[in-house]
Amino acid sequence: VLAPGKHLCVDEAIARFTGRASEVVIIKTKPTPEGFKIWCLANDGVVLNWLFYAR
Repeated sequence: VLAPGKHLCVDEAIARFTGRASEVVIIKTKPTPEGFKIWCLANDGVVLNWLFYAR
């Protein structure tokens, strides 16, 4: 069982998707510029929770 520490990180990630969907975002400065935007809660390199970004 993983117990999160005191230092958590919230960051965005892009899950690659090249099909058609209204939720697909394009951020040209990212290494993966097209896909679903996901907000991640992480601790020590482990994603504890995630949430899809919706417009």
